Amino acid sequence: MGQILRIKSRQAETGFGQRHGKELSWVFRVDPQNSLLGQRSYKLLKRIFDVTFVLALSPLWLPLLAFLAVLIKLESPRDPVFYLRPRTGKGGRRFTMYKFRTMVSDPNATGLDESVHLRPGWRHDPVLAAKMLREHTRKHTGPQSAQVAGTVHDGQTTVVGRKIRRLYLDELPQMFNVLTGEMSLVGPRPSTHPVAAYDLWQTERVEVQPGVTGLWQIFQNQVTGFEDRYRLDVLYARRRCFRLDIEILLRTPVVVFSMLGKMLRPKRG
Repeated sequence: MGQILRIKSRQAETGFGQRHGKELSWVFRVDPQNSLLGQRSYKLLKRIFDVTFVLALSPLWLPLLAFLAVLIKLESPRDPVFYLRPRTGKGGRRFTMYKFRTMVSDPNATGLDESVHLRPGWRHDPVLAAKMLREHTRKHTGPQSAQVAGTVHDGQTTVVGRKIRRLYLDELPQMFNVLTGEMSLVGPRPSTHPVAAYDLWQTERVEVQPGVTGLWQIFQNQVTGFEDRYRLDVLYARRRCFRLDIEILLRTPVVVFSMLGKMLRPKRG
């Protein structure tokens, strides 16, 4: 079974890589086999780095978090500032992930989010849950579905929410998830789906700690659906090492400032 999983994972890794090999070249150059750190040392160093990094930058992100919280509350005083929902973490364990609320109502109520909403009768049925996930992925994969999802979200997103989502600032409260050890700075994005809803090759993504940022964010322009996201997660899980984490952290601000530039760029009319 383990060999089958590795074969499936290799297929998942190369699927996205074959289409975007040039963009992924810096990822494929990172070989964890050449790392001086073993997995145990890497995990320890990663944890120390996460806590040190978050605490060291707390004079910057804590005031920004408070400022954004005030803006969100001023726009919709009766609604909560934070969006708290269960997510799937390492080993399939469920935890509460923190985000800023960016929607006019519960974003799980409607729209095409990363969420796949399990009906009550499906929550404890792995077979039906997996079928539901595959059907959702098939329907909502591709540029057209992404465009539809964006249109739906635009109608639900608050004015403040629309701005902070484009800059990924809605993820800022997850610094607390990092401090508690439920998340890391770098890793696969935590999913709403239970592990029972995954295909076999997708389960490798829960072998590592979920992250605030990751390959999803870096390659957002190349990602056309959930399958691509999961392939990037598997790619990270297979090549994770401290060097790759640092490279992703260094590239994330470039993506954020690129989005900021697009927001500030005057529209041609």
